[in-house]
Amino acid sequence: MMSVVIIIIGIILFILGARQIALFVNDVNRALDRLVQILESERFERVERLNDEMDELNYSYYEILDDVNERLIALEMTGVAGRRPERGGFTNVTHSQSDDIALLIDSGVPDREIAKRLGVGVGKVVMVRRTRDAAIKTQ
Repeated sequence: MMSVVIIIIGIILFILGARQIALFVNDVNRALDRLVQILESERFERVERLNDEMDELNYSYYEILDDVNERLIALEMTGVAGRRPERGGFTNVTHSQSDDIALLIDSGVPDREIAKRLGVGVGKVVMVRRTRDAAIKTQ
């Protein structure tokens, strides 16, 4: 009699445990379905695009900082660091990548295309364009 009671209790515990497992599996499936909905939503695509644009802007920002640092080093090496710049900036400092960008700007190539061709950030192209525009306006 005692063994029958133990077997019945074991069966009941097994059924309750299986029910808990089934509930857990259902919760996981609902969470996965919601995750799929979020990943396929238009809002998530916009967030991804914004993240990509932020990465590009960060890349451009650090590229600009590197360019400024290179120009400062070049100025120190040429002995121009203590003088005031000519109108329109330090036009005597050459930087081949900036020159390449300037040539493409003069050719009418859009900023994004220049960045893609030369493997630089759009921010660097914009910086060179603005520097050239400012230099042209002051002449």
